[in-house]
Parts: sequence; structure tokens; C-alpha cells
Amino acid sequence: MAVLGCAPLLSCAAAPGSEAGVGAADDGLIGGTPTPSYVPLSAAQRRAIGRLELYGERHCTGTLVGERRVLTAAHCFGPSESTADMDFVLADETGGTYPAPVIAVAAHAALDVAVATLGLDPVDLPIAPADPDDDGTFCEPLELHAEPLDASWVGAWTELAGSGVGTATVAPTFAVHTVTEIDASGVWVDGSKGHSVCMGDSGGPFLAKFDAAPGLAEPPAVRVIAALSTGLSDCDGPARGIRTDVVAAWLKSALAESLPPKSSPCAVADPSYCSGDGGDVVHECRGGYWRLRDCEALGRSCGYKGGEAGYGCLPAPCGDLDAHGECVGGTARYCGGGSIESIDCSLAELGCGKVEETGDYRCIQCSACSGACVELESDEHHCGACGQRCDPANGKGECLTGMCVVSLCDAGFEQVAGECVRAAEEPQELPVAPSPEACALAEPPGRTLGLRGGAPLALLAALALGRRRSAARVAAARVAGAVRESPLAEARIGRYDGGKIDKKERSDGGA
Repeated sequence: MAVLGCAPLLSCAAAPGSEAGVGAADDGLIGGTPTPSYVPLSAAQRRAIGRLELYGERHCTGTLVGERRVLTAAHCFGPSESTADMDFVLADETGGTYPAPVIAVAAHAALDVAVATLGLDPVDLPIAPADPDDDGTFCEPLELHAEPLDASWVGAWTELAGSGVGTATVAPTFAVHTVTEIDASGVWVDGSKGHSVCMGDSGGPFLAKFDAAPGLAEPPAVRVIAALSTGLSDCDGPARGIRTDVVAAWLKSALAESLPPKSSPCAVADPSYCSGDGGDVVHECRGGYWRLRDCEALGRSCGYKGGEAGYGCLPAPCGDLDAHGECVGGTARYCGGGSIESIDCSLAELGCGKVEETGDYRCIQCSACSGACVELESDEHHCGACGQRCDPANGKGECLTGMCVVSLCDAGFEQVAGECVRAAEEPQELPVAPSPEACALAEPPGRTLGLRGGAPLALLAALALGRRRSAARVAAARVAGAVRESPLAEARIGRYDGGKIDKKERSDGGA
């Protein structure tokens, strides 16, 4: 048996082993029809079955079974495939298609069944009624069967739906098959040339009709009893689906999980970019919605891939080195062709530097020091010449037009003549003795404070005041050019009055 999804060895572009006429454009499932012939599906229920596309190409089939939830096969999501590249595409009766981004997937741990979460709710899509029973609802999720299947099902009919290689349209086609076996986890159906499943049908529903209980005038219910898992690679023979009753508890839990936020709309011109704590989630605008790809979950880093590719998950051999690259001395290194490319720029007598137009680091014509491009007019490590550092003593410098200029001096230093020198110390002020008035206020009434052998504070203050006045007189006399040491000296130099000398008295004194 072979898996029917777009596995690496099974292309969805063709049906291996098909004969002329098999898989014609008006077919779907091999031998299928555009509308079901056994199960009574409404137009809205038919529109709940759609195609999973990978990179815009048919990949698998899925069925809307809850709000923004799609039942399909787990093998449709391989380890190298990201949901950011997937859409669940539905179609209406006019041929119009409606892609919904796939933003999350929950796969069963042991069986080939999965639930995909969409970035929008197809139920909300606008549609004009096309059938008499159409109420304007775009699609109606189908019900999952949870009751055990047993041997009594052998020989019963089930109708399969798929959007595989048998159709050129997105809308599914239907084909009735007979149940041939019920095993521990699957349902087997018959198949033959011109009446079987093929690549791209994987994940499609096995539909069964359940009549209403006796006495109830209700229409028969239609439920999904399995999701297609395997079939023959030549599209000829039996097929097997995973039973929904076997995984009923798991499905109930998966469908009960909280829904993530819906996809945000975007414009075609919006560029891709990286985000996240580590910058390893790439945001890409495709189909009118932002697609988020977790590169870290794939063991890769998000970065610039070059040209029209923009930002995305880098090839694993490149690590976190993107297409912009880096300079390691005189060697240019960048991610190209799925691996790291290295070029020794000195071999071409060039330097490694940044191409301003693109932001890439490549070999270019420049002023090079040890092979690396430098700006001699502004590089603090090569200021004016290779190896000439702009690192002034006791401060910080800035390289301007190839000259090192002091921009800031360290604490305790000042700039003098373009250098940082130790700053001069500020003169200290001598303490001033307190005034007698202040001492009097500080002395409690009726009490004498004993200082210096019992001398009262007021006395010491008076002595201090006398000393200050004597010092002032001496200073004033020095300004006039003489010191009054005796009455005789005072008569000789004239009378000092406010810093002025009476010239008349001085001449009369005969000095």
C-alpha cells in the first residue's frame, strides 16, 4: 500500500499507472461525479469539503468539521513542510475559489489522522445562493461519527469525496464504494481501474448515511466515518481510511482546544520580515493574509534570503548567516546556494565591505586595512591611517576628517589645548568665627558657658571681634602704603581718612 498524499515520491501533478481517459478533467475521484449519489449532502455541506494546497498546488483533501477546524490525514504535513505554505481552498458552484490559511496542525501520535486549524472561518465567506436549498451560508461543517464500527458494516456503502489529480477544479467529486473490511483502526473499501482513489485524495472523507430513528420524520444524517489514509500508487485497487470512532476521544480534545487568533490581512506589496524573541519567526504576505513560519521549530534561523525571496527560513547549513553576509577580516562570507560562500577579497586586490545599495557585505574597491574596508576619516581604530587608534589619554575621542578630537574628558580632568589634563584644585575658604550676637543667642539666660579655662563665651567673642577689627585696620593701612605703628608715624604720613591722604597736612608736616 502507498500513501496517497503528495509524498516525496508521489507527485500530485500526475497519476502513476493511469490509463487514457482516467483522471480526465471532469472526473475527481477516479470515476467520481460532481455531486454525491448516495449521501444527501446540501450545497453548504458539499462546500465544506475542499483541497489542501501546498505552495499553491494540490496536495491533499480535507473536511471542515468544526469552527475553523479541518479533518485530514497526518501524512499531509511532513517534517519539511510548514503550515505557512498551506491553504485550505474551498469552491462554489460557479468555479470561484476561496483560500483559507492553515495556521496550526494537531496530528495523532500513532494514526494517520490530523486536525488543521484555519486562519479564517469559511462559514463567514459571502456567497449567493445557487441551489433551492441554499440559505446563503457558504459551508456547513460535517458531523463526525463516534459510535463503534463493527463487522456488520462489511458490505455496506460509503461515499468517498476527494480533490485529487482526477479533477482540474478545486470542488471535490464523489464516488460510492463498498466496505470490504473493518480492522482495529481502519475501514477498507473496494476499488478498481476507473473507480478508485488517487494522489491528492488523502485526508478525504468516507461519508455514511444514518437514517432517523423509527417514527421520526427527519431526513437521514450524514457523518464522516473515516479519513482516507492509503491506497495503491497506480490508483487501482482498494483503499483504507482511519476510523473516526477509534480516535473519537482524541478528536474531541483537539476540537476543544482554544482557537488561535485569526490571520491578519496584508497587502501584496508588504515585505516579509522576521520577528519573535529570537527573531526566528518569518512573516510573509501571501493570498491577502500574513503567514507565520516558525523557523526555530524547523531547526533553522530567520534571515534575508536575497532578491525577491526576501526574508524566510535560512538553509540549515547557513546557521544564522543570511544572504547579506559579513566580513571576517578581508573575507566576505554569506549564505548562497543553500550553504555558506566565502571569498578572499585580497586575491582580487579588493577589500571586504558593505555595498550601500543592497546592504550586502562583498568584495569592493575601498581603503582597506588588513583586507577589511575602513573609513579612515571616521574609523576610531584607523583614524587617518591603518592601526592609528583614536583613544586619547584620560578621556574619549572622536575621529573627524582623519583627526582624533577629544570629545569628553574623564572625571577630574579638563580639556586644555586638545588634551585632557588634571583639573586645578579649588581654593578652600577659611572658617569664620561666630559673631557675639550669635553667641549671645546660643547662651542660655543666667548661665555662663566656661571655655578655655573658664573664660565666658561672650568674652571670647569680643576678643575675636577685636582681632578682626585690628586686621581690617592693618589691611587698610597697607593699601595706603604705610602702617601706623605710633602717633609720630601717623603725623609724618598724614592723616588716614577712609583710605585718602590729606596732602596739605602731609606737606605741613615736612615729610
